[in-house]
Amino acid sequence: MLELNEKMEHLEQKLKEASNTIREKDLRLSKLQVLISTADRPTLEEEEAASIDQLVTELEDHLQEKLEAEIQCLVMMEARQNWQVRAEDRAALEEHRASAGDSSSSSARMLRKLRETESKIVTLKEQVDRLEVHEKELYRATEALRMQSRTFKVSLFGLVQLIMLCLSLKVFFAWVPAPFDEVVPT
Repeated sequence: MLELNEKMEHLEQKLKEASNTIREKDLRLSKLQVLISTADRPTLEEEEAASIDQLVTELEDHLQEKLEAEIQCLVMMEARQNWQVRAEDRAALEEHRASAGDSSSSSARMLRKLRETESKIVTLKEQVDRLEVHEKELYRATEALRMQSRTFKVSLFGLVQLIMLCLSLKVFFAWVPAPFDEVVPT
């Protein structure tokens, strides 16, 4: 039972770490959203290109961390399933021992511990389900950020081309002599 409790504590710690990782990702996601919302202000082209590259890099880092969190979640789900099987095996063993003539107080105590372990398993399962829902929300937010980043790039390049077109037209018309520069007597 001590081994089972240690393993349960280990799983709970991993779950806490995964939750912390998700909170950190939420914080980074909100930072990225703030960066994207502030990036709409016109600045120098080089700064915009650097900020776009930085946003892309941060987005890729965020996706990498999300994948790591998904892998951790899968590992925890698999461990939870293994613990359920072990808990069921232990319950069957305890029932067998109880039927074989063990004292009723020790079997009752073991059954109580087994119930506590099962309740912990159920709690961990609920936490894993919540983490799965949270991971799906993070995925949707990541996709939205990716689309916003692409839209921002296209808009920026379109704006730069429009400005260059206006400048070239202005230069063109500056070189073309005006037909009515001289005063014509009437």
